[in-house]
Amino acid sequence: MDTPQNYLMNTVKHPVLVGVAVVAAVIGGSLLWAQQGKSTTTSVPAKVAANAGPMAAAPAMAAAPQRAATPVAADPWAATELKQKKARESARDTTLQSLAMPPSQFCRAEGRRNLVNALVNYFDQRATQQRQYASNWGDAGKGFIASAWGSAADQQVEAKMRTVYAAGYFRLSDFRPSQREAMTKILAEIKQARSNPCIRKA
Repeated sequence: MDTPQNYLMNTVKHPVLVGVAVVAAVIGGSLLWAQQGKSTTTSVPAKVAANAGPMAAAPAMAAAPQRAATPVAADPWAATELKQKKARESARDTTLQSLAMPPSQFCRAEGRRNLVNALVNYFDQRATQQRQYASNWGDAGKGFIASAWGSAADQQVEAKMRTVYAAGYFRLSDFRPSQREAMTKILAEIKQARSNPCIRKA
């Protein structure tokens, strides 16, 4: 039979042993979890690993700029062409307006004078530009200016000029030799009426 002292010792010793066992179990579990954590690594998918470089971390680079198109050199006469073009257009418009007058206007001194002056200005502008472009820029300039004076409006000028000339409302003798040369190329095959169209027949 236990004495009171032995009973007291057994009573105190039992809880202490139980507490020690609990602490040992907790420590053991922690050590086991720590060891498993070191030996186990998180797998990284191959695709993610391949992209896990500096380019993946950095923002997407902007597309490489396209190479600028090689600038086309301007025609050597480009600096003066704007002014020359306006002169051509003005000469065409004035000449077409004069040629479009009623034939009766050509029988009046003022109307006939306006017609002749319009044709003089037209052929002077044409000859001057053709001479300048050919002299300054050779065959290239000559080809360009020939095309510039061959527009649809220029073809109308020539067609109406043939009609008015054929009717006898102006003659080549009304123009200077330099102007006459260019006009002759246009009117060479046109037969002009011998009678004066402004003289009324009885």
